[in-house]
Amino acid sequence: MDQNRANGGALTPEARELLRALDRGAQGPAPLAGSTGGTPAPDSCNVVTCTARQAAQLLACSPGFVRRLARSGRLQGHKAGPVWLIDRTSLDAYRFGETTHDHIAGTSAAA
Repeated sequence: MDQNRANGGALTPEARELLRALDRGAQGPAPLAGSTGGTPAPDSCNVVTCTARQAAQLLACSPGFVRRLARSGRLQGHKAGPVWLIDRTSLDAYRFGETTHDHIAGTSAAA
């Protein structure tokens, strides 16, 4: 007579595969090649960012315009999931008319 799992019988191959898949999922994603220690944060952990919505309030424009500025490279930023995070220093440089080169050199465009 066949034994079923309720009385100590063997698992079916399908049940065994399901348990393996659940175990793999519980262990988290496999590391990507070349990313053994994880991906470092952009530049430094001291980078202060704001969301595209917050940046838009400061610039008096739409969040979509801020996202376009970030995609074009006029603002430094990156996506974290669905949210754009904008580098606050880059945002301030844009707000006050400094070019990226001027900002790095510590001078203003008006000087």
